[in-house]
Amino acid sequence: RWIALQHLGAGQAVRTIYHPKDWPLRIDVMDAETGAKRPETTAMEKWDVSGPCCIQGDIIAHERELPTIHKGDYIIAHDVGGYYHSSMSKYNCSPMPPLWGYETDGEDSEVVFTLLQKGETPEEAIQVFTQT
Repeated sequence: RWIALQHLGAGQAVRTIYHPKDWPLRIDVMDAETGAKRPETTAMEKWDVSGPCCIQGDIIAHERELPTIHKGDYIIAHDVGGYYHSSMSKYNCSPMPPLWGYETDGEDSEVVFTLLQKGETPEEAIQVFTQT
């Protein structure tokens, strides 16, 4: 099977990493130019979607049937809002990512994104070592 490496992992998705059957994530693959790759129009393959941490279990999706993933594609992990943001760890000094919300006016309307909390800068992330 194939392995896709991306930025979401054990630091942010602790529940999924340690209890994948209880906290599965919906995964979509999107091409930056054409939009979401749909299973009906794209070849499906088995993928492990892995995070950036240096531990064997840093996998947010194991043996998942997904469209072929190409370098530069976006891997969208749904369901990582409040529960995941509140339990994020500082493993490897990873900065807190920004927290975005979205809404629509109906089925065919445009998605509007709103920044709910800004992400940390690297300087802010390492302040954990300078606090007394």
